[in-house]
Amino acid sequence: MNEQDLEKRLRSVKDGPQPEAPQSLHTFLRQLPEAEARRRRGPLGALHSLLSAVPSLAPGVPAARNLQVAAAVALAILLSGVGAGLLISLREMQRQPLSPPPLETATPTQVVTPRRTTPNLSVLSLQIDGNPYWYGLTQIGNDDAALPIETAALARGAYIGISEPPYGMNGIVRSDNGLTWDWSPLSEVDAGLGGLTSIASDTTGRTVVVGWTSSGDGIKDGRAYYSADGSAWSPAANQAVFNGTVMRKVIHGPSGWVALGWSEGSEADAVRPVVEWVSSDGVTWTRVSGVPIRGTSAFLLSTAAGYVLSGSPIKTGDVDQPPFWHSIDGLTWERAAATDNTAQKLGPLTSLTAVGGGTLVGLSGLGDGMSTQLVESTDGGRTWHEIQAQGFANPELVTQVASLSMEMDNKRWLIATYAGEGARLYISADMGRTWEAIVGEAFSPVGDVLVEVGPGYGVSYRRVLAFGEQAQRLGVWLASTQEIAWP
Repeated sequence: MNEQDLEKRLRSVKDGPQPEAPQSLHTFLRQLPEAEARRRRGPLGALHSLLSAVPSLAPGVPAARNLQVAAAVALAILLSGVGAGLLISLREMQRQPLSPPPLETATPTQVVTPRRTTPNLSVLSLQIDGNPYWYGLTQIGNDDAALPIETAALARGAYIGISEPPYGMNGIVRSDNGLTWDWSPLSEVDAGLGGLTSIASDTTGRTVVVGWTSSGDGIKDGRAYYSADGSAWSPAANQAVFNGTVMRKVIHGPSGWVALGWSEGSEADAVRPVVEWVSSDGVTWTRVSGVPIRGTSAFLLSTAAGYVLSGSPIKTGDVDQPPFWHSIDGLTWERAAATDNTAQKLGPLTSLTAVGGGTLVGLSGLGDGMSTQLVESTDGGRTWHEIQAQGFANPELVTQVASLSMEMDNKRWLIATYAGEGARLYISADMGRTWEAIVGEAFSPVGDVLVEVGPGYGVSYRRVLAFGEQAQRLGVWLASTQEIAWP
């Protein structure tokens, strides 16, 4: 029988007069084995159980037998019709050509970057005895929030910064007021970046970020990017000049951009040179030789007079030379001098701020590696002397300094973190000679990280952001010389 005959026969079964059940079907239903439980779970098994129950309920009654036969016939007709219909449907599907799936016309769903949630902010405020205004948040947002370890200024009063653990995720953070910050992913700059390490801006609004990426052989290569608005980023024109060294720090000063970098892969007893690059526009960079420091740390700051550098010296200096250097152009470094015979005990700078008018105040690490000494320069970093601070139980436990200034009103303060009393904040109005703890009536601003928020070296207005690790629940505090109206 060919396919057409088979189809015709099936159609006749489905559409024509239905035959009576054959005798073989009666025999089949009577001889189904009771032990086959799987049959009982299917349609035939259920029907057989029902039909078998009829004789047991009324043995020898002809009506029961007639009922059993009628049910079997109905089942046969049903199965025949369903089977024929399925086969015909399959046959008709084979005759129709397969249509291609419709093209995707909807716009792909964009993954929304999680932002910090700051609904119904309740900003605490504090001002004591003419000191700066302090604004605080005791709740800093969701788990996607991050706080900056460095900041740069953008146009229209906005700020952009770099964040890293334990103060949030590594990447870009943004703020309109300096207190609340939104996190953006690292890939917003470049999908191939492994991390961001430093950020700076110039007086025209150009911003530069630096960091690193991993090459195929596992070596970390430095990377630099620039932006006119802090949103669209372009790579430096000659990224190959950074290969083999992670870029760690970038600043902008009177002569342009200066960056430092070092790698941590060399042997412990080897001299790890610190690498320097300079750029006039943040786009094209040149490597500079003759950097006077080595190791895996360095401090770099720009001032109105030039640049200040500190780190582990390659060469031992004279008895009056601490490990501090200054430069007008960032290319040639001259070692600074101490005017009070303290150079031999002073180590590299661990924190430094430009207060204004050529005055710099910083912390020099002492020989034990656990304590510091407040130091000052009034000539842009050429000469230094110690500050004998009062107000701390132990001045050697000061951990960081920052400056808050408004030169047009001749307002200048220094703010410090102090490890001796739970990382309490201290403030000084006389360039670090006397200090007092910042304590309010109902709360006390505390933190162990200070970040200066504001324009660069060329502008005198600056705020100070204070916070700690999120797990410590210290909150976030912003100090300002002007009163701020919060929504």
